[in-house]
Amino acid sequence: MTRVASIVVSEDESYDFYDNKLIVGEDEIPYEYIQGFGFLLTHRKQGVDFVPIANSTSFTILLDLGKNGIYKFGHRSLGVSAFRTNKQRSLDRVYSDTIKCIDELLSPLILKKMLNTLSENGEVSVGKLTIKPDYLFNVTSFRTKQIPLHKYTSYKFAQGKVMLYESGKSLPFFRLIYLQ
Repeated sequence: MTRVASIVVSEDESYDFYDNKLIVGEDEIPYEYIQGFGFLLTHRKQGVDFVPIANSTSFTILLDLGKNGIYKFGHRSLGVSAFRTNKQRSLDRVYSDTIKCIDELLSPLILKKMLNTLSENGEVSVGKLTIKPDYLFNVTSFRTKQIPLHKYTSYKFAQGKVMLYESGKSLPFFRLIYLQ
């Protein structure tokens, strides 16, 4: 087991990425348990009568551990006035570095698991979206929609949502809100 990256959050906490597991504080999360992930960075400003009195920076990272539930971690920092503190700026760096590690280490493993599931079962489900070799299926409140895979053209990933678009359509074929 080799440490690949260590992201220092504070003097007494770090996120340690190894070649086979993630350690957050005292918690060890083996990569083999992780089925998916979601993340969100938020900057907020509060004011009274348009006068800034406080601001905050926070990030949340969710790891879907399948049958073991959701593992959630992150940090928050508050500041007085409209000015961001050094701690808030460092949270942006911690968030960015953490997402980079997740993207480089976990995304390929999760994609490989999904492709194995697709080849073994003939389909993969993500929320209410089912992916089959030739079609995408979306179960809505009223019906099941489907499109041929070749008509899927793009996706949008922003503000806690993932949206998939069909060729020539402005409304998303599928929408998933992954952070609540």
